[in-house]
Amino acid sequence: MSYNTISKYLVTGEALFDRFVFSRELIPGVLTSMMDVREIRRILDEQRTLNKIKNLPQLGRPKVLTTLIDIETGKEYFFDSLVSASKFTKAIALNNTRYIPTSTLSCLKTGDSYKGWTLRKSGDT
Repeated sequence: MSYNTISKYLVTGEALFDRFVFSRELIPGVLTSMMDVREIRRILDEQRTLNKIKNLPQLGRPKVLTTLIDIETGKEYFFDSLVSASKFTKAIALNNTRYIPTSTLSCLKTGDSYKGWTLRKSGDT
């Protein structure tokens, strides 16, 4: 934890990690006060780790149920995410002629056709 970070929270009075308040005065009702710097560091490091673990799912993109329909055969392939669908197109593509990167799939809408596939995504109308 840097000096600037602690100074910011000391000046603003905001709670760090929505849990810790730094103050030069005693605060009524606090559970622990006058902690050693090593103890503060240990507690903050633990809280930072917990926050990272708790926030991991929020960092990723939400999964989008995806169906790819082969235009030539009419066969439907179902996937639990755009990444899975993209990997599938890469695995069966000859010379990458039918491969669709995840970034391209995310831009396409339901009903769009691209490289011999018609796309259907959950949540699209």
